[in-house]
Parts: sequence; structure tokens; C-alpha cells
Amino acid sequence: MNMYSKLKKLLPTLMLASAMAAAMLLAGTGALDTAMALTTADCRGCHTPPPPATNVTKHHELAAARGYDCGYCHKSIPDGTGGYTILDVNECGSCHSMVDHAAAHNNAQTAPDCAQCHSLSVVDEHLSRTSTCSTCHGSTKPEVHNTISIGMGPAGVPVNCNNCHINVNHVAQHEMVSTPADCSTCHNLGPVYEHTNRTSTCATCHGSTNPTVLQTITIGRSGTLVSCANCHGQVNHVLDHDKAMANADCAQCHNLGVVTEHTSRGSSCATCHNSTNATVKQTIAAGKGGTAVYCSNCHVSVNHIDQHNMVTTPADCKSCHGKQVVYEHTDRG
Repeated sequence: MNMYSKLKKLLPTLMLASAMAAAMLLAGTGALDTAMALTTADCRGCHTPPPPATNVTKHHELAAARGYDCGYCHKSIPDGTGGYTILDVNECGSCHSMVDHAAAHNNAQTAPDCAQCHSLSVVDEHLSRTSTCSTCHGSTKPEVHNTISIGMGPAGVPVNCNNCHINVNHVAQHEMVSTPADCSTCHNLGPVYEHTNRTSTCATCHGSTNPTVLQTITIGRSGTLVSCANCHGQVNHVLDHDKAMANADCAQCHNLGVVTEHTSRGSSCATCHNSTNATVKQTIAAGKGGTAVYCSNCHVSVNHIDQHNMVTTPADCKSCHGKQVVYEHTDRG
């Protein structure tokens, strides 16, 4: 019997031995986990659509179902398949900004086990989020209240962010929401008190009994309350208002303090111009011998309001009188 015939007879035996060896090898290493050991031909089992495989749809759910935490796969693996990087568990900064989000997290780094912070899978966490302010700032959590004190107003009125912040710029998670003006230029109270519904009347602030307010806009003589509208007829104010300015500069006529000037006044000329104040006497001279001179003696057609516009005559006094004004404004026979 030649060598070829011998090998032909031994072939079935060799094939059986090879099969037994393979079975023993598999028994020694354990069964293949077909759920996790995906081949390159099975990329579409997790990744949709290929190429490129950037949209992971099943990966994290599968890992969670098998009981694996993130650190099981995301270790120090520098490169992934298809040119995409498999991020290390601590490389949060590759997706998340490391600044300006202390309100949501005490620090930017997460624990090795993501489930300590996130109950949902990573895919679910990174879905689109709601963009309403109340999602975060309407929370009852003390951590949120300590960060953004929205709370309730002094009268128990709930505060809505849109009451003050009309034109907002926010995304999820949002950019800074800001107003055109800096509130601290006028207000130094806490956010909880400041963020309340406000009215637009002058008395809301300037009729206050707060000594700080009284030193700014004072009440009238003998305790008579002065309304801003007594002098400031045409005001320009918003919440919180721009300065309410009168048409004229008060300092052109008045050099007394705010307390004295902001008192109840009558509309007669004598209220001011019979004054014993030396500054007034230099403006409108009193009569010779202490006899009072009334403006109406010369100025018949007057134009005055509280506080009045300038009282003038149609003609220039010098057109008739060549002598000094003090001498001219005296009693005559």
C-alpha cells in the first residue's frame, strides 16, 4: 500500500481529532458571548447609519442590560474604529464645557461610575431638553434656591422670570440671561426681595418711609407729603425708571437744599419774591423804606405755574427806563 492510500484511510480520523481538539479548547476558555462580541460585519447592530458610525443607538442600553458600568469599556483607549475616538471615562471636557456650570454640578468631573449622577443612559441624557426657566429655577431644591433665589415675593406672589427678563437668550443648558441695565446701580437688596411684581407709580419708591429714600426725595414741610407730579408734570419712567426730569433746570432759580425746595407751594409771586433771602432780594429788589413791591405792579400779564416758567414783560425795561433797576423798582408819587 502506497503512502497516498494510507493517508486517505487516516483522513476521517484526523478530521475527528481536530474537531475534538477544538471542542476542548472552547470548553477551556468559556463560551463566546455573541451579545457583546460583535464582528466588524455587525456594526449596524449598534451604529446607525454606517459610515460614519457616529450615532450610537443601542450601545449604552446593551451595556446597562449586561450590568457593565461605563469604566468597563471606556478606559485608556486612544483610538476607536473608523477614526473615531473612544473617550476615556474622565474626558468629560471633550463634550462638556468645564466652566460656568457650577449651579448644576459642584465640579466638572464625574465619578468613574456615571450612574452615580445619571439614572438614564448616556443616550437619553443627551437628548433635546426643555428650555423653560422653571425647569431649573422653579425647583424646590435648596441648592437651586441658594444659586438663583427666585422664590416667592414679600406678598406671596410667585415671580416669573419673564416679568423682568423680556428679551432672553437661553439654550439648554442656557447662556447667561441678562437685562440691558445693571440692576445693582439702583438696587442693593437681595434677589428674593428684588424679584417681585412692581407697580409703576412714583410713590412706590419715593413715598417710602425708608430713611434712605427720604434722604433722596424728601417729604414736604410740616409733614405734608409732596407728590412728584406737583413739580414733575411730564415724567419719563419705566420699571425701574429712568430719571424723572423737569423741563427746566431747577438750579437756575433755586439754590436751596432739596428738603426746603420740595415743599407745598402756592402759585403767587409773593411766595418766593417777598422772601427775606438775600439771593432773592438781589433778583427782585424790595421797595425803598422796606415797603414791599409786588410783581403785578409792573408785570400785569404774568405766566406762572408751580414751579413757574420765567415771568417776563413783552418789552425790554430799558426801552423806557434808563436808570438802575433797583431805583426804578421803588414806590413812586
